[in-house]
Amino acid sequence: MRIHPENAAAGPRVLAGRYQLGRPIGRGAFGVVYEATDQSTGRALAIKVLTAVDPEQEGRFRREVDALRALRHAHIVEVVDVGQAEGPGQVFLAMELLRGKTLYALCKEAPLAPVRAVRLIVQLLTALERAHALGIIHRDLKPGNLFVVGTGSDETLKVLDYGLARAVDAPSLTKTGDILGTPAYMAPEQARGQRVDERTDLFAAGACLYAALAGRPPIEGASPVQQVVRAMAGGATPLREVAPGTPPKLAALVERAMAPEPSVRFGAAREMREALDGWLVAQQPAKSRLGRAALAAVLALAAAAGGYFVVARLSKKEVDHRVTTSPELMATGATSESYVAPLAPASASASLALPRTVPPSGAAPAASFTPCTRNDQCGELEKCYPGGCSCVTGALRCGNRCRTPGTSRADCGCGDVCKEDHHCTGATPWQRCAPCAPGERTCGGESCVNLSMSPWHCGACGHPCGAGEHCTQGMCFKSVWVGERCGLPSECVGTSECVAGVCACPEGTRRCGKYCRNKALGCSE
Repeated sequence: MRIHPENAAAGPRVLAGRYQLGRPIGRGAFGVVYEATDQSTGRALAIKVLTAVDPEQEGRFRREVDALRALRHAHIVEVVDVGQAEGPGQVFLAMELLRGKTLYALCKEAPLAPVRAVRLIVQLLTALERAHALGIIHRDLKPGNLFVVGTGSDETLKVLDYGLARAVDAPSLTKTGDILGTPAYMAPEQARGQRVDERTDLFAAGACLYAALAGRPPIEGASPVQQVVRAMAGGATPLREVAPGTPPKLAALVERAMAPEPSVRFGAAREMREALDGWLVAQQPAKSRLGRAALAAVLALAAAAGGYFVVARLSKKEVDHRVTTSPELMATGATSESYVAPLAPASASASLALPRTVPPSGAAPAASFTPCTRNDQCGELEKCYPGGCSCVTGALRCGNRCRTPGTSRADCGCGDVCKEDHHCTGATPWQRCAPCAPGERTCGGESCVNLSMSPWHCGACGHPCGAGEHCTQGMCFKSVWVGERCGLPSECVGTSECVAGVCACPEGTRRCGKYCRNKALGCSE
């Protein structure tokens, strides 16, 4: 059986005998996204189910699956699982559940402050660096595909929807007439159906920054056709005409990113990110800088190191310096963390206006950078780069030394101690302490525990269920298996349901011993 758009909202309540579907939380061109729960772990997820039966749309869905599985990055939505839904060819995609707003929703409320907007787009560019390094072009970047979680300086951007993604050398990228995408954010060459490359995504990134600053898309029209015509001509209204408060130098960077001719744009995501980083540094008032001489030395080191830069977090009593390699920043291939609740509020300390891709840490002594010509002149976990010794990939600078970042609650990142009900999380090497999701506690362990489903901490820490019991909705119930008599719905284990006094497998699943499994899978699998 196929799931069609007209009945998608009432689709199967359980997928693969594991994922309990909740309410629909979004709809796309060929999928419905549901809030869901992984019954085996209790983790909250977002699950996209294919609703279209058109082979081309199904192909796009599968391309999104392939792209997201390849793109493990802190600023790209994390794929948890992919599998069959109800019938052959019917697929679903399980992703981390994000709680926050799209950049589109934020722009509709009001234009963003320039520094805030640039910080978010810099995070987008770090994701594009990773994707472009793998030869993957997004082709449909727009504020509606950029999700923002957290608040203040802890805002984190995640890229969604790689359904139109293609490899740079894919033959279809040169196919005339292929103008898939969103006209309001589309580069002229894409609107004309010509070949696209990394610079096409950079145009869209600039268009997203334009929208964040102006509160409206760069290309408007009475209809999509008019928008395409304007996009073909590169007809965006100059940014300072619609947002006169935009700083001229920032407007010039947006104008370069959105140049109609690709050769005039930034040549790579890294180049555009570094230009925006430089603009952010220049916005700092003199009293919050490291000092003119020190800052000049830091920037000289960054330039000499071919893209190495310093991220500093300043407060009244501490200065915490970190150095990382920009090509590999947050692109180590480690699984990105799942955001199921907003991040903790930012502290009162001020931050150097660089992108919030590096989480804060506890106090650390000021960093120093040793000049070098050979690797043996550098310390442990350091390597000699042009301009001085710096941490190797995967290591974290903590004051004057590099170290393997801590991953426990007692030693997180640079040695932070996580508070109660906070766990150590984040992509290597940027581990940090973060709060557990609502309804979760650490209960003295390292990980957050879902109190509604944990048999060892059911409803409260240290409250285990007895032998022959399981935890459902924070209460212990007698465990009744498939085919056994039940008195309450909550007594049935797993996905089975109490029907006419007997635990039975729901529609779309089959009985395999005491459990229910997806019909598409054999009991031995």
